[in-house]
Amino acid sequence: MTLENDSSIVVLTPLAAEYHEMVAMLSDASPADGFLAPATRGRVGKRSVLVVQSGKGQEATSAKLALVLERTDAGVVLLIGIAGGSPALRVKKGDVVVARHIYAIEFGKLQEAKFKRRPDPDVSCDVELGLYAENLARHPNSLWRSRIRPARPDLSSNDAVTVHTDCYVASMSKVVDDPDHALFAIPASHVDEIHAVEMEGVGAGASVRQAQSGRVVQFLMIRGISDEPGESADGSTVRACGFRRCRSPSSVDGDHPVRSMAITDFG
Repeated sequence: MTLENDSSIVVLTPLAAEYHEMVAMLSDASPADGFLAPATRGRVGKRSVLVVQSGKGQEATSAKLALVLERTDAGVVLLIGIAGGSPALRVKKGDVVVARHIYAIEFGKLQEAKFKRRPDPDVSCDVELGLYAENLARHPNSLWRSRIRPARPDLSSNDAVTVHTDCYVASMSKVVDDPDHALFAIPASHVDEIHAVEMEGVGAGASVRQAQSGRVVQFLMIRGISDEPGESADGSTVRACGFRRCRSPSSVDGDHPVRSMAITDFG
């Protein structure tokens, strides 16, 4: 297998709907072989991008990303998809969450009938990428909201899309419909705040950490909030996906992998 060294950015999507939405945003798209999963190579602005569908869950995500990072020299990994939001922290359906820290919420030890969480597998996202994402989300001349195609779940204007940056996200191997259930509530009680819950971040972070032993790899996770506790996603998966070219003339949109893309189609 030859090194596919022209992919500067890897975009990982757990679900098929997310994958196809991402591929639709590429220019010069063509199938990419050798990754044992649906994969497409293309461009976003000046950047070469490889979009890969990892499958759901920590294990599938970790295994797939490890293979991708071994067979490319990508320096940026973006995990894009949907998550459940926390209304208590005003994170609602249709919002976007940019992760700062990902908790391996279930990792720990049962001792003397009590759960003791251990933070060893926790993942801290790249500070630089997070700052660029925040800058882009807040910039008054950014065009990403105007490029949102589907309607929001609450049918309000897409101008109402809220981007939550610097967020703390819980990563589990379970879909959480009931935040009061002991399987979630007890581990969650060991951390101060949780803006969203998802199922792949820790797995992706583990593979990135392994690759970082040999080269610089930046990692950022961005999630669209498709549901809240007690509710289903209601077909919001397609709306929860994406980065797209941003043609704003402002200095926000440059050659940086996040600056040259705009968050869109979440919600």
